[in-house]
Amino acid sequence: MSLRGRSVFVTLLLSCAISVPAFAGVAPYVRLDFGASKLDLPSVDQQVRDEEELFWAAGLGVDFDDPNKAIGPSGSAGLWLFPGFRVGASWSDSRSKVENPVELSGFTYNDQFFFRMKEIGGEAAFRIPRLGGLMFGGSIATAKAEMSEQYTLLNVHGSYYETELADVTGRTYGGFVGFDQTNASGVAGYVRVGYMHRDLGSVPTTLTVVDNGFTTVTAGAPFSFDYSGYYVRAGIGFDWVR
Repeated sequence: MSLRGRSVFVTLLLSCAISVPAFAGVAPYVRLDFGASKLDLPSVDQQVRDEEELFWAAGLGVDFDDPNKAIGPSGSAGLWLFPGFRVGASWSDSRSKVENPVELSGFTYNDQFFFRMKEIGGEAAFRIPRLGGLMFGGSIATAKAEMSEQYTLLNVHGSYYETELADVTGRTYGGFVGFDQTNASGVAGYVRVGYMHRDLGSVPTTLTVVDNGFTTVTAGAPFSFDYSGYYVRAGIGFDWVR
């Protein structure tokens, strides 16, 4: 199923969750949160360090940033099949953007990275109310990962621009543990930590170079789409309780 088709599925499931009454322990739920996940991209980190060293060697101390984390929202909607077990559809959208500019008289340098992971899938989780709402579970999703790099160099010799793009789709999965509590009115709050396996393989990039007005488009070096890492999230939700 395509990402668009899965988004329709999530919408339908949420509509059902709103309209289905709770009975015999079955109750609809929704959750919405925001968090950050670790982004480990060694090849990009090394590229940033190499560029940084060139400036230091030229006598200019710079401190460039690494794209070491991604942030964004996620959510889920589904049914509590039993008081302590639920299943539902889930989605997430995490992004990382880093820009490393250097501005001098007659010289402009900028290297900008952007990474994104969109996921739509399903989750299952167990909750133990007597342990403060201790919860553990897992998820599996269809994902689309994107990357882009925009490199700019302007000086007395002219202008040079590079744009590198790539995207790939695949399967991701992970597990989590946390605390999820619901009050008598059905309002829920929760925190969770987990790990997502997001290795979607390596694919060639499309490299566009504009060198003093002359444009060339070629296949760039392969990029490894491994966005795996730990994450921390906090959010709110609602359980349709009797």
